Amino acid sequence: MGKSKLFSLLLTATLVLPLTYTQVSNVKATDFSGKESKYYKLCSSSTLSAGDKKTCKEFNSYLKDQSASLKDQIADAKKAIEETQKSVDDIVKSLDSINAQITDNTNKINYVTTAITNTQNEINTKKEELKARLYSVQSQLNTNMYADYLLGASSFGEFFSRAATLGDLTSYENDLVNEIHAKEEELKAEQATLNSAKEALAVQKQAATKQQAELVAKVTGQKAALDATQQQLNQNTDSIEVIAKNMADIEKADKLAEVKGVTQAVEDHPAQQQQPAAQQPASKPAQSNTTSNSNSNKNTNTNNQSSSNNAAAPAPTPAPSQPATSGNQSKGMAIANTALSKQGSNYVWGSSGPNTFDCSGLVWWAHKQNGVNFGRCSTKVLVGMGQSVARGNLQAGDIILFSSNGKASGVHHVGIYVGGGRMVHAPRTGETVKVVNITSGYYNNQYYTARRLY
Repeated sequence: MGKSKLFSLLLTATLVLPLTYTQVSNVKATDFSGKESKYYKLCSSSTLSAGDKKTCKEFNSYLKDQSASLKDQIADAKKAIEETQKSVDDIVKSLDSINAQITDNTNKINYVTTAITNTQNEINTKKEELKARLYSVQSQLNTNMYADYLLGASSFGEFFSRAATLGDLTSYENDLVNEIHAKEEELKAEQATLNSAKEALAVQKQAATKQQAELVAKVTGQKAALDATQQQLNQNTDSIEVIAKNMADIEKADKLAEVKGVTQAVEDHPAQQQQPAAQQPASKPAQSNTTSNSNSNKNTNTNNQSSSNNAAAPAPTPAPSQPATSGNQSKGMAIANTALSKQGSNYVWGSSGPNTFDCSGLVWWAHKQNGVNFGRCSTKVLVGMGQSVARGNLQAGDIILFSSNGKASGVHHVGIYVGGGRMVHAPRTGETVKVVNITSGYYNNQYYTARRLY
């Protein structure tokens, strides 16, 4: 019985594991086909989220692959145009030959036509000669029977036929009649042959002319397609350069923002940060909607502690433009320092520690290590959690969210403030957890709002 159960378990694992692996590994790449303009516009922007940067790298690779394919298409198109053009050249040569034959044939027809005319003149001459001989015969026989009979013929052919029936004609007359008749038939046969050849050449010329027109149209179409492909390749080349430069500029700005050697968080406004929540109105995010303290506290996890339990004596109320926000400053410092301790850890999308992180994973892990467990969630959720903090009231441990369009819909990244105008964060694939300056450049431009979750 035990062996049977073990066999069933092994069989189940054999069937399920490959299916699970297939489902996990079957991740579809972004389909850029037909959407090049959209992604070119996106990737030309100087404000890209971490996800956008990854997409733009994929798009640039797509453009490079497409360009390689376009180069192959251009080479094939040029070869096809050369072959078609060769066919056009062959047709032109064929037409030249046909035209030469037609000219030669026409000359021959003209020659034969002239020969027939000359022969007919000769026939008339010989006819007159024959008539004279016949008159001579009838004078000797004292009768005009022969002349009346022959001259009564309606055509040369009938004339010669009647002449041939006259038994009294001498062999000379017979030879003369036969010679003229044979020559005429020969010329007519040659003329018929030449006319047939002329008709055949006309058909060949018509076919060749039609084929030439088709090939010329084909070459024109091929050249137009080649020009379009070349234009697309040129556009791709320009796009690749623009996107690569834009990505390089963003990477450079990111590197310039990096701050090394930060191992401990610092206090910016210690007196203000200790004020009880009851005495402070809710602050507005730098570019977002205002959330009241009462509403914010509803969003905060039950593990969060009210600052009124830990606060010292109330400090003077700050100016309305920078309202104070409640929060346990020591806990915020602990959260910031916990996150700082993970500098150098690799970024892995979807990871939540303890050795690899994505941006929201680092935020959640650092808070959880210090007793604030609001559950693993994305930046889209974090933007509505906890209390809103004015930028002038930031304290270590606050989270900072960044947006590509200045709206909640564009929020794409989060980090933890560590004081001194700096934050610690997990940037993107290929990078490690690091500290950056948020007071200028990329992160200053993308700054959207700050929240306090403790």
